[in-house]
Amino acid sequence: MDSYQLQLKLAFSGTKDGAPQQWQTAIQRTYIRKSGTLFTLLNNSFGAATQAMAFGDVGAAHYLQPAADQPCGVSWGDHPPTTAPAFDPTALLPPVYGAEAGDASITNGASTRQYSFDQRAVARGSGVQAAGHLWVTTQGGWVAKYSLQVTGGEAYFDKGIQGQQTWEYDLTDAGKLTGFDLPAGCPAIPTDIPTLPGAMNVVRLPAYLSFRSTSALGEAVSLYQTELKMTGWQVLADAKPAAGAKQLVFAHADGRRAVASFKKTGANLAVTVQITASPPK
Repeated sequence: MDSYQLQLKLAFSGTKDGAPQQWQTAIQRTYIRKSGTLFTLLNNSFGAATQAMAFGDVGAAHYLQPAADQPCGVSWGDHPPTTAPAFDPTALLPPVYGAEAGDASITNGASTRQYSFDQRAVARGSGVQAAGHLWVTTQGGWVAKYSLQVTGGEAYFDKGIQGQQTWEYDLTDAGKLTGFDLPAGCPAIPTDIPTLPGAMNVVRLPAYLSFRSTSALGEAVSLYQTELKMTGWQVLADAKPAAGAKQLVFAHADGRRAVASFKKTGANLAVTVQITASPPK
């Protein structure tokens, strides 16, 4: 599957040791193979306490926002940070051991067949009641929707706990997504400003690019003038501040400005690009 939007909501309402207990978890995941996007939004609530988290990759940009009141960090490279949580939300769905086939239907934009099941397919222990449905696509065999409600006590949950837990899972936009909007506060890293062939020590940040290259100064300047024009940039100014150096100022139709500086340092060419304005939201 080339792209999809996944939503999973888990909720519990009941008691623990006789005291009321409620919690909810909501997960939203976006996957787009072409752009290398795999991004997850996680929201938890336990009583009055809430927690929000965002993490994922967009190409070689790796994001992590550990809490709503903390900044969204971003780094660039071939490998994501080891601090980014990696998990499969579908692993939170209880496995189903047997179900009764039902009618065919269109579910979340896909042709599916519905299957129904009860506690015999998912429950462990006695005194448990369950009612569930899942919708499996007729082409590809993936789950487009999953719904389950389980009511029970210690035999199903844990010591001192009784109540009802629900699972609601939906997979939408299968193969239809082409773009992704980062959450508010997570800065995009521009990828329409290129490096040079054989670039070394590449550093990309939301408003900054630097690297070293073995390219000649004239070759590098010419390539930048050509490549950036192809992605919507226009040269505003061309300066030569010192021997072995060059500076270009570019403007983009979306409102951004970029200053590219080229300077010979020994056998290498040092290139830095400062983006002085961001595109409007």
